[in-house]
Amino acid sequence: MFTKVRVHERGFTMLEATIVLAVIGIIAGITLPRLNSAMREHRVNAAVRQIIDTIRRAKTQAVSENRDSAIAIDLAARRIGVVFFNDDDTVNRIEFMPLPEGVSFQRPAGITAAPPGVTGAGVVSFAREGDYFQQNFNSRGFPSLASGADVVSIFFGNGQSFRAVTMTSLGGIRAYSLEESAWVSTGQTR
Repeated sequence: MFTKVRVHERGFTMLEATIVLAVIGIIAGITLPRLNSAMREHRVNAAVRQIIDTIRRAKTQAVSENRDSAIAIDLAARRIGVVFFNDDDTVNRIEFMPLPEGVSFQRPAGITAAPPGVTGAGVVSFAREGDYFQQNFNSRGFPSLASGADVVSIFFGNGQSFRAVTMTSLGGIRAYSLEESAWVSTGQTR
C-alpha cells in the first residue's frame, strides 16, 4: 500500500511567525512605558489611601477607647503605623505598615510652594519621638496641635509623582497632588 503525501501542511511559516513576533514587540514597546508609569501613579495613590486610613484608624481608636492615640512615621524604613498606649501613657506597641513599593516620604526638589496652611520645609511636620515622628490625637479624635491654626503635613512620592496629606486642628484631612509646580487638592475626607 502506498501512503498519500500531503502537499500543504498546516501551521505557520517562518515568515508569518516573524511578522507576528514583530507586531507583538512593537505593541509591547509602545504600551510598557505607559503601563510602568500607570503602576507608579497607582502606588503613590495607594499610599494616599494608606496614610488617610491610618490617620482615621488612630482617630477612631482614640474615640472608642476614650484615650489618646497617635500615628507614627518612620522615614528611614518607609512605614506608617498606629501607636497603642498603656494605661500610664507609655507606648505599648506600634503597628507599622510599609508604604507601597517605590514610594517614600519625600518632598519634591526645587518646589518651595506648599499646600495651603502648611509651614516649614520638612517631609513630616510632626514632632520627632526617637526613631520616628509622632502625631497624637486626644480622646475626642482631634490632633494635639500647638495652635488651632496649625496644619500638619506628610509629603511622599516616587521621585516623579508627589502627594501631600494635611490635617487641621479639627481633624479635617485633605490630600494634594503636585501638578507642575502647584499643589492641587484631590479631595477632602473626614
